[in-house]
This record gives sequence, structure tokens and C-alpha cells, in this order.
Amino acid sequence: MNKNYQAGRNFEYRVMRYFEKKGYYCMRSAGSKGQIDVVAIPTEIKTNVDVLLIQCKHGAKISKKERENLIALDVEMHMGVSCIVAWAKPNSKITFFAWQWQINKSEWGEIKL
Repeated sequence: MNKNYQAGRNFEYRVMRYFEKKGYYCMRSAGSKGQIDVVAIPTEIKTNVDVLLIQCKHGAKISKKERENLIALDVEMHMGVSCIVAWAKPNSKITFFAWQWQINKSEWGEIKL
């Protein structure tokens, strides 16, 4: 098995465990090579809690093209679904990023989950 694939897969499972501890049901899109690696669905209906479509990046940062594709997907989604990126250097804390819509301004930035 390719070491990069194995490291990426392990990171996807790490992201899933993170969200499962926060009350989400998680599914992994194994070997998809697509925009979404993990889907996290809240197990209880809560205010301001979305279904999360997650692109996992272990070590490498998201490319401009990947970011643009994820933003386009986020724009197409209906309320209640958010596209985010989970990123971490090997053996470090997971950082989350999302497209943030604000009045008269939108930007890609770090979010706290």
C-alpha cells in the first residue's frame, strides 16, 4: 500500500473520530480522489449544526483549484450543509477552514469546531 495513501486514509479516520466524539455520524468516501473525503451528519438536531462535507488534507495544503471547486460546491448546497477542509501537518492538531459569508465580504478562513 502506498505510504501517502495510507497516511491520508489514517488522517481521514482521525477526522472521523474527532467528529464522532462531537456527536456526528461519519462516513468515509474511500479512494474517491474527489472533493469530499468524509461526510459528518449530526446525530441530534441542534440549532446551527450542519451536515459537513469534509476535504481532508494531511501535510499538503489545499490547492487553489481544489479550494475553488469546494467553494463552488458550497455555493450549490442548500442551507444546513457546509463544505470544510480539515488540515494538519503530521502529528499535529487538526485545523478547519471554510468559506465564510459575511455582509459585503466573503473569505476563506480558519473556523473553530
